[in-house]
Amino acid sequence: MFATAWSFHVTRFRMLVLATLLAAAAGCGDGSGPGQAIVNCDEVAPTTLAPGQLELTDASEIACIRIPEAGAGGADYLYVAYSAAGEESVDGTSAEYQLTGTAGTPPPAAMVRPGAQAARFQATAAQRFHSRLRALGQNLARSRPGARLRARGAPSVQAAPPSPNEARTFNVLRSADVAGTHPDDYVQVQSTARYVGTHVAIFLDDAAPVEGGYTQGDLDAIGSLFDDHLHPIDVNAFGSETDVNGDGMVLVLLTDRVTRLVGCGQGQIVVGLFFAVDLIEDHVGSNNAEIFYGLTPDVECQVDRDEAVRALPGVFIHEFQHMINYGQHVLQRDGDAEDTWLDEGLAGMAEELGGRLVPDDRCLDNDCLTQFHSGNFVNAYKYLAQVNSAYLIGPRRPPLPLTEYGATWLFVRWLSDHFAAEPTLGTDLTRALVQTTRTGAENVVSATETPFDRLIGEWQLANYLDDHPDFEDLTAGTRFQYTSWDIREVYSSFNQEDPVTFPSAYPLEPDVFTGDDYVRTGLLPAGSGQHLLVEQAVSAPALDLLLTSPDAANALHPDVSPRTILLRLR
Repeated sequence: MFATAWSFHVTRFRMLVLATLLAAAAGCGDGSGPGQAIVNCDEVAPTTLAPGQLELTDASEIACIRIPEAGAGGADYLYVAYSAAGEESVDGTSAEYQLTGTAGTPPPAAMVRPGAQAARFQATAAQRFHSRLRALGQNLARSRPGARLRARGAPSVQAAPPSPNEARTFNVLRSADVAGTHPDDYVQVQSTARYVGTHVAIFLDDAAPVEGGYTQGDLDAIGSLFDDHLHPIDVNAFGSETDVNGDGMVLVLLTDRVTRLVGCGQGQIVVGLFFAVDLIEDHVGSNNAEIFYGLTPDVECQVDRDEAVRALPGVFIHEFQHMINYGQHVLQRDGDAEDTWLDEGLAGMAEELGGRLVPDDRCLDNDCLTQFHSGNFVNAYKYLAQVNSAYLIGPRRPPLPLTEYGATWLFVRWLSDHFAAEPTLGTDLTRALVQTTRTGAENVVSATETPFDRLIGEWQLANYLDDHPDFEDLTAGTRFQYTSWDIREVYSSFNQEDPVTFPSAYPLEPDVFTGDDYVRTGLLPAGSGQHLLVEQAVSAPALDLLLTSPDAANALHPDVSPRTILLRLR
């Protein structure tokens, strides 16, 4: 159901960056709002705040914020206009907007500053495949309650655990273009169990290359790593996996049928996947087992043994989270599959836990944080650089861009920092998010007991203010920061080591409004928005900030959940 699609690119964390250069996909909503909304700034009272205080406003009802005139010391504010829409939809939720800043008079048309629109791009084959698997798994959860209930009961035939060197045939998707609903959509892969441990049995495709391929030492290393660390880390953080066939094992098939699912053109490969069909006994193509799939070295796909070995631990802990999540939601509780954005955020959290909890002597270069977690930081950098045009909750249709992977990890990371009993690991929160029938925004609201629009607003404040040297006293003890990472320090070091990949010391750079006429147009994607620093000089006049549809006359529609949050900085 869930595939991970990366290309290989080397930089330092010290890191191997498993990343694909993508921009965010767009899905535009209706930008017009109801006629009863307040769009005349003369009809609103000034928002008077002390430093550290904030105001959250529903911009579909009150489109304008009036900032009072500054006193003898001047004043600074951070303002974010964003969409708090929490429903995952086929095309995504977003709205075109205009943000106008004035000191009392409308700006001339020549002052309009075009904002970043969510960029259009052609989905790669790997991204299309990834999304098709997610959609199939979600539809399976919704449409086959009988299969779910049978999977929750005792297996019809108790399978024997695999034995070393056992030969077994698996059904594997023929290509990324098939639907997985017909027998001809699958090929049969002959394989041999090359590692059998306490929790996992690793099968290697008999057709996998011998020269330049995995050694027995490689397979023993990843198998024992899963048994000793990855399995207990994921189970502790998310819950136990199902056991649909009664063999008590998680199976992994390593095959270049996975590596080549999308043809490996232009460096695009699939490095791992979990397919929910395998948990449903009577579904066509099902292997009737807890199984996920991983890549093998492939010279023609430009994946050498070192790269494949480096990728496997992250693939294992990421895909195992997806397996647990699906089983907990769908099979054990008869609910729907988790929304894609939150499931991917939790899988990103699984990778971080691997980086934090696996002993360094079990990782390449004695550096588990780099091996497991560097990709999250790379994707998050891309998101923060495009926060005014990239989704947190993107379209359900393909593709899922890497900016969204970055956003979802950042959001789950921030939630853990502020709502988990043990913030750094966050396992009580992640278990609550997985062991439930709730999904998406409803799931997050239940686990945090906090409205979703407030969560998104405070998270977006934290995305700029975290460890900002000018505001450390203001953010101390608040949710306007990350407590587990000094993200500015991380990105500053990346910028120094690789300024081409990380051109800024910190990627989120707000616009600045000082009272001169200001207009920004763009797109509010669900979960994201536009950051604006408001700087008032000593005794500066009152300022108005008006968030409307592009016509500057109508408020944004309530379906987009447009919100503004204003925090006084000094």
